[in-house]
Amino acid sequence: MIRGAGAGPRVPGPPDPLALRDLARHLSLVSHLGLTMAAAIGIGLALGHGLDHWLGLGGWGKALGIPLGIASGFWAVYQLVAEAGREPR
Repeated sequence: MIRGAGAGPRVPGPPDPLALRDLARHLSLVSHLGLTMAAAIGIGLALGHGLDHWLGLGGWGKALGIPLGIASGFWAVYQLVAEAGREPR
């Protein structure tokens, strides 16, 4: 069997540095968004737990703190995404 010019294994070239830079930028943004959201919810939970303990609210502090943490997390994520959209490439 005779192998033609295109029948050999294909060897990829070196990665494009601009593509790698864009990939790193996008991965860092997604990581930042996830950590921001998790931190906001955790802070809301901690503050709600503190209110429950301090005022004896029986769980209502957490019930208020978690949605406030989620709302503040969404607001922070919105601001980060809006800022990322304004940055020059």
